[in-house]
Amino acid sequence: MKLYEIESKIQEVIEQGFSVDEETGELFESSDLEALEIDKAKKCLNIGRFVKNLLGELSMVEIERKALQAREKSLKNKVDSLKSYLEVYAYDQSFLDGTVKIKFAKQADELVIKKDLSEIPDLFIRIKPEVREVNKIELKKFLKDGNSVEYAELVERQKKVTIK
Repeated sequence: MKLYEIESKIQEVIEQGFSVDEETGELFESSDLEALEIDKAKKCLNIGRFVKNLLGELSMVEIERKALQAREKSLKNKVDSLKSYLEVYAYDQSFLDGTVKIKFAKQADELVIKKDLSEIPDLFIRIKPEVREVNKIELKKFLKDGNSVEYAELVERQKKVTIK
């Protein structure tokens, strides 16, 4: 893409006579540009035009990158939406053919502690050397047996669908 016309001799030297370090953008000059018998002002203006061309190309790359990011976000949202639909529509069933496998994973309930550890009875506390912590296994069993307490609850985790 060229926004500006650049003298062919200068463009040729710039494109072939310079090398650029891709990581730093550092430009290693060639003596060819110095050797061109062109007025200094003309040479500088042409180099400026070349830079403006590069900036225009850079701008277009940035626009394309943003468009691709938006497309990526849109596709991810569609995938999440369709998976959510499958979780509601066909939960607990598996489907398989030669191209796709749909399987639902049953996840265990998650224990959520709602209060400070000091308020939880010792029955549900596991003491490690110098550390007092909740024995989540015992507390979870207790709650699954139909008991309830004010300091913890069982929360059903979201269903998860896997498509391969």
